[in-house]
Amino acid sequence: MAEPTTTPAPSVAGGAFIFILIMVAFDFLAFGIIAPVLPDLIRQFEGGDFARASSITGYFGFAAASFPESLLPTCQRRSLMSRM
Repeated sequence: MAEPTTTPAPSVAGGAFIFILIMVAFDFLAFGIIAPVLPDLIRQFEGGDFARASSITGYFGFAAASFPESLLPTCQRRSLMSRM
């Protein structure tokens, strides 16, 4: 008797990797566009006050640096719940 043939499910890992790679490239592009412009833009918004613009730029940098760490507990919680 012939064995039933099964077709393997299509792998989505390759498509997901390409999608993530494209999104990371867009993030780098956006950062490369805004990074040189942001300090001067903030200085213009503050009326030319370099001290105030520097502190606001520092706040932006702090927020950008701490944002990934703020998501870490959420990702860890999801990872633990998916194992249950």
